[in-house]
Amino acid sequence: MKKLLFYPFFIAIFSAVFVVNSNAGTFYGWGNNIDNQCGQIGVSHSNVPLQADYDNIWTKLSAGKNYALGLKSDGSLWAWGLNLYGQLGFGNNNPYDTPTKLSGATNWIDVSTKFDHTLGIRSNKTLWAWGNNENGQLGDGGSTMRRLPYAIGYDMDWEQVFAGQGFSYAIKENGTLWAWGDNWSYQLGLPDRADRNVPTQVGNANDWLTIATGDYHVLGLKKDGSLWVWGGNSYGELGIGEIEPVAAPRLLSNDEWVSIAAGAYHSLAVNRDGTLWAWGYNYYGQLGTGDEEDKLAPTKIGNDTNWAKVFAGKDFSFAIKKDGSLWAWGLNEDGQLGLGDNENRNTPQRINLFSDWVMVSGGDAFAIALRGPILGIDNSILASSVNFAPNPASDFLNITSQTELGTCTIQIFDYLGQLVYSENANIGNAHSCDITKLPVSTYYLIITSQNGFSYRETFVKR
Repeated sequence: MKKLLFYPFFIAIFSAVFVVNSNAGTFYGWGNNIDNQCGQIGVSHSNVPLQADYDNIWTKLSAGKNYALGLKSDGSLWAWGLNLYGQLGFGNNNPYDTPTKLSGATNWIDVSTKFDHTLGIRSNKTLWAWGNNENGQLGDGGSTMRRLPYAIGYDMDWEQVFAGQGFSYAIKENGTLWAWGDNWSYQLGLPDRADRNVPTQVGNANDWLTIATGDYHVLGLKKDGSLWVWGGNSYGELGIGEIEPVAAPRLLSNDEWVSIAAGAYHSLAVNRDGTLWAWGYNYYGQLGTGDEEDKLAPTKIGNDTNWAKVFAGKDFSFAIKKDGSLWAWGLNEDGQLGLGDNENRNTPQRINLFSDWVMVSGGDAFAIALRGPILGIDNSILASSVNFAPNPASDFLNITSQTELGTCTIQIFDYLGQLVYSENANIGNAHSCDITKLPVSTYYLIITSQNGFSYRETFVKR
């Protein structure tokens, strides 16, 4: 069987059979909820995950300091919580107690928030920003706060956005990396400490896959899996063995990494081999190393080899394993770990018994998360004969077989369990699927033969 590759913006979850869970895309929240940032009314704090909304079509959540935004599968954008800088996008500074739909556009495909400003991308690949702008983090060329989504420039090739604390990042379709906002700690990856108020390209590389923003430091993954770091480094959060800041992206490891996350001053990563690593500030045990000592270099967490995705709040951490289970550690004074109490943890601890967690986003002292589908792999029948390549793939997925398979049903599902490709084809010994039009993501390939035997595998479109 091919080795599975998990890319950082989505997570594949496994079981013995293919099932779409009834809670697909369901929104949960826990921790500090004084400003209703968990999306719930009448609960000031919760130390266990509580379902916040009974609509099951959420596709992404992004937590700010004490507010949050979320996307639904229909392209609508929703916001709730504190709104001092207009970062919710409603044209005012009023708080919102429950998830409330932004009026106007329903073609949002990405959203990111962190501290007090928000970034978004629409389906036409235009870039939008709103909220606090004192450091130029909106990228509109000025420093005036905006309470409504505002178009940034005229480019129509933006792919992903990442909000930091007073600074912003985006990746374009061509793999180039762009930054703007506060740069006092070199967090923009540019060769000086001057702020930028318009998107500015970082270096000349065109193979960036994703990044993670801390308070003053940044982690980046390239398409070859190499891990890069830059920005502030007061507690060793860059992992370079010292505490000096780094002005431009520096290679930390050319091993193959598949997921990264950045807290305020700590960093997390998952290696291709499924191991979990952490470094930086560790006063609250947020590294998961079993102690509270800072680490200046990547340090392996335990011996498990089935970690798939990491996430970080301010001083606390989350990870999802390949079985879909959710784990937490670090600061817990507001119950933000979701473990049923308010005690800090310095090693990963499992949250409840659910095994269908898709993503988590951590704020200052709260977390919001999605439970999604379980798409499993049981290749006991066809595994010995079926193979496919390449993985990752960009245009065609080539299926080969050591035996004559005849007519089969080929299906591809996205990470929420929605069917995005289907055909009946006589595979014979080889067949190619045209996936050119599929967006960059993680997908699930299912091949079913006429006698009902099936082959299931995960692949990445990039």
